[in-house]
Amino acid sequence: MTERERAAFAEAIEYGARSGVIPADKIAAWQTVREELTHYGAGLDEKPEVVALSRIDIADKKTVEKARKGLIKAGAAEPLAISAATGEGMDALLDRIIETLGPEAQKSEPEGEPNEVWSPL
Repeated sequence: MTERERAAFAEAIEYGARSGVIPADKIAAWQTVREELTHYGAGLDEKPEVVALSRIDIADKKTVEKARKGLIKAGAAEPLAISAATGEGMDALLDRIIETLGPEAQKSEPEGEPNEVWSPL
């Protein structure tokens, strides 16, 4: 994944966070991010993804499992349940990221000038 692709992905995730999506609507939030990646173009919607449900330390297990199953049904890759506050699921998340990105991620070089800011607009 190039620096521009990473930036587009990060922007899509940030958009989802800023949009005020309530926790009960995680499936719609994931679908919104997927639509944004499609609109950005450049094949971003075809890149491998890591899906995680965060802040599970403040949600009941039934809600987390319902959201996880809903995401799978909607077509998401196997979602991980994580909590940065407690550390739960973080090792699995890091393992999944390394597995998904593979050795090619370590070889990629940023495109353009070091201080260049990319925007999809």
